[in-house]
Order: sequence, then structure tokens, then C-alpha cells
Amino acid sequence: MEVYNMEIKITQSAAEELKKKLEGKDQTLGVRIFIAGIG
Repeated sequence: MEVYNMEIKITQSAAEELKKKLEGKDQTLGVRIFIAGIG
């Protein structure tokens, strides 16, 4: 469970970085990447 939680935290951090890079661009793409990462 600890490893799983760690993976989720890493995914969320990566998604936040992507969101910052995508600001002013296609926000929907960022959301899709975020969802794909968690799924």
C-alpha cells in the first residue's frame, strides 16, 4: 500500500508540472494526461 501511495504522489506531482507547462495551452490535454496517469 505504501508503494502504491508513493506512486500516486509521484503521478500527481508530474501532473502538476505538466499543468504548469500547459498553462495557456490545451488544458484538456493536461487533464487527459493526469487521468491516464492515475488510471
